[in-house]
Amino acid sequence: MTDFKYKTVRCEWQIVIQDVDQYGKSTRDRRLLVSHPCYEEAKADMWRYGYEHEFVKDRWIPYDANHSFQMLEIQYQEVEVK
Repeated sequence: MTDFKYKTVRCEWQIVIQDVDQYGKSTRDRRLLVSHPCYEEAKADMWRYGYEHEFVKDRWIPYDANHSFQMLEIQYQEVEVK
């Protein structure tokens, strides 16, 4: 058991731009915009990077979207602290 190591992680809620297909499934890597320590802060900051779709509740579209298959999402991530 000499290979056991402790890892310290920081919990983040990240606002990302995600490419999706016509059904909303992820198709490519995501692009990180900003991270927050709690979900409520991330949710309150969404309006800086996009707007909510007028017909679909909680679907956010980036202001600088290249095409209609990009959306803003809040994702949880554990980042290792070194």
